[in-house]
Amino acid sequence: MESKQSKIAFAPFLRYLICAVAYAALLTEGYVFAEEINVKVTANRSQIYIGESFILEVTVSGSVGPADIDFSKLKNANIRSLGSRNISNFQITIVNGQMTREGFSGFVSSYEITPQASGQFMTGPIDVSIAGKTLTSIGPAVTVTDIEKQDRVIIAVNASRETALIDEPFEITLSIKIKAMPDPAAGFEPLFPDKPPAVAIPWLDQEMKGLSGPDIRQLLTDLLAPHWNQPGITINKFSLAADPFDIGSMFSSEPRRAKFALPRKNIQVNGRPYYEYDLRFNYTPKDEGNYVFGPVVFKGETPERIDEHGRAAGSGIFAVGPACTVRVIPPPEEGRPASYCGAVGSNMAVKASLDAAACNVGDPLKLTLTVSGQVKLDKILPPKLSLQTNLLEHFTVYDNTAQTVKKDFFNQYVYTIRPNQPGAYQIPPIELAYYDVVGRRYKKIFTLPLALSVKRGAEVTAAQIIGNTNKLAAKKEENDIRNQAPAPIRQDPSGAAAESLFGDYRTAVAAGAGPLLYLALVLAGFLHKSSRRIKSKRRRHSAKFQAVKLLNKAARLDGAAPIQAAGLICEAVRKYLRERLEHETASFTPAEVVSFLEKQGISKDAAQTLGALYEKYFNAGFAKAQISADIPADCKKFAELIKRIENEFRKKH
Repeated sequence: MESKQSKIAFAPFLRYLICAVAYAALLTEGYVFAEEINVKVTANRSQIYIGESFILEVTVSGSVGPADIDFSKLKNANIRSLGSRNISNFQITIVNGQMTREGFSGFVSSYEITPQASGQFMTGPIDVSIAGKTLTSIGPAVTVTDIEKQDRVIIAVNASRETALIDEPFEITLSIKIKAMPDPAAGFEPLFPDKPPAVAIPWLDQEMKGLSGPDIRQLLTDLLAPHWNQPGITINKFSLAADPFDIGSMFSSEPRRAKFALPRKNIQVNGRPYYEYDLRFNYTPKDEGNYVFGPVVFKGETPERIDEHGRAAGSGIFAVGPACTVRVIPPPEEGRPASYCGAVGSNMAVKASLDAAACNVGDPLKLTLTVSGQVKLDKILPPKLSLQTNLLEHFTVYDNTAQTVKKDFFNQYVYTIRPNQPGAYQIPPIELAYYDVVGRRYKKIFTLPLALSVKRGAEVTAAQIIGNTNKLAAKKEENDIRNQAPAPIRQDPSGAAAESLFGDYRTAVAAGAGPLLYLALVLAGFLHKSSRRIKSKRRRHSAKFQAVKLLNKAARLDGAAPIQAAGLICEAVRKYLRERLEHETASFTPAEVVSFLEKQGISKDAAQTLGALYEKYFNAGFAKAQISADIPADCKKFAELIKRIENEFRKKH
C-alpha cells in the first residue's frame, strides 16, 4: 500500500511535446479560426472647413487580411492611405495538450480624406473584398463648410511628426501670417491696438486625454501684452482679473479680454511682405489614438492701408487654419519579436526571482519577473511564458494565473510554475522585448538564470512492496525455526534419563493451546482484513456522495467567498478520486488527473471534460485571483461528471 505522503513521479515529456507542436501550429499563417467577418467605417471628425482633412478608418474584424478596399464611389475627394495595423488580441490556453484561443482577430486601415467641395460629404458606400466575400459599409457623413478665399490672413497648424509612438514627443506649431500694409506704412504691425482680432484655438480649451502637454496658463501669461496700446490678439475666452487702477474695468460687467503679443518676424509670401506670428506647443503621448489640433479660426479687422487722414483703415476678415492630426500608433509589426510585451521607451530592465531554491517534482513555485526602466509601465502586458520554449523543457507554466503588481517605478508579474523532472538545473534566461524609441527598433533583454534543485518525490513500486514483504516473511520463518528447536537433554547425578515424548505438564499445556492460539490468530487476521475490505468498500461507495456534498457547499458560497469555493471544488475532485480509487491525488495537476482517469479505463471525453473544468479552479487556487465564473453552474457540471464517471467505473468493475 502506498503511503499517503508519497508523491508519484510522472514523465510528462509527451504532453509538453504536444504543447510545443500546438504552439508551432498556432504561429503558422495557415492556422484558421472560424470568426464572422464584419466591416465598420468611422471618421474622426463630423464637421470640417473646405481644405481640411479627416481620418477615415476601415475596421475589419474576423480576419487579418489581405483585403481590397474600394473607394471608387467616393467623389470629389483626395484619398491618401496611411497604412494598416493588426488589432488582433488573443488569450492562449493549453488544457491536457489541447490548445484553445480566445479573443478576436482584425485589422484597421487608415486613410486621409480631403473633400474638394463644400456640403454634405458621404464617406460611402465602401466595398471591402476579403476571403472571397465582398462587404459594404455606408460610412458616416461629414459636413464641409466653405470659406471666403483671401490672402490677407493665412493660418497654418503643423505637427513635427505625422505619427508618433507612446512617450515619443512632438511639437505643434500655430502660424498666423498677416499681410503688411503697403509703403510707407509697411513698418507698422498689421493689427489695431484697440481692436485686437479674436483667434479661436480649440485644443487649448479641451482636455487632451492621452497627451501630456504644456502648462497653457503659464505659457499664455508669459505672452501677455505689457501695455494696453500694444498691438496683439485675443485667444479663446481668456480674460484678465479686474485692475483696481483701471477705472473703466471697475464699471464694466464683462471681464477684460486678455491681449497677447505673440513672437513675430517679417517674411515674404509670393513676393509680398507679411508679419508672421507663431505659437509652439510640446506634447508627449501617453495613449494611442488620433489627436486633432484645429481648426484655428481668425475673426476681426486688420489694417490694409493708410487713409487720407493718415489713419490705418481696414475691413473684417474671417480666416480658417486647417486642423492637423497626429496619430499615436503602436510600434511597427514588421520585425516584432514574439516576446514583445507592449513596452515602449528608451531603456528597460528585467529581473527574475524564485520563492524557493529547492523543491520536489510537481511542487508549485512562484516565479516573479520585475520589469523597470525608462518605459511606459502601465502599457506592459504580462509576458507569455508559455512561448518560452526553453522554459517548457522542464516546467509546466500557468500563464493564465499570472498576477500583476504595479508600483511607481516597476511592475511585477508573478507566475505559478511546476517542475516536471528531477535534477539540478536552472530556470533558463527569460526573453523580453521592448521598442526603443531612440533607436526606433525592437530590443531584446534577458533575465539571469536561476539555480534550482528538484528532488524526485518518494515513489513506492510494486517490486519494492513484494521485496519488503518477502524479507519480513523470511525473517519470521527464521525466528519460528529458532523458537521451535528441541530442548536440551536434562542431566542429573544419576546420569542421563529418557524424557517423555510430550515433556512435562507445561509442555503439554502449551502443545494443547498452540492450535487454539493459531486458530485465534488466523481468525483475528481474517476479521481484520475483512474489516479493512468493508471500510474500503464503504469509502468507495460513499466517494461520490462526499464529493457532491462538498460541491453543494461550494455552490452555496459562490460570490461570498469565491476563493474558498474554488478550494472546496478542488477538494471534492481530489477526495472523490482518492476515496474511489484508493490513490493519493493531493499533488495531481489537471493534466495528471486526466491521465490517471484514462489509465483507469474512463472514457477520454469524460476525463478531459473533467480536467478542463477542474483546471479553472485549480489555477485560481494558485493565483488567488478574482474568479469570473458561474460557480453554482460549474458545481452542477462537476456533480454530473462525477456521476458519469462513477457509472463508468461500475460498468468496468
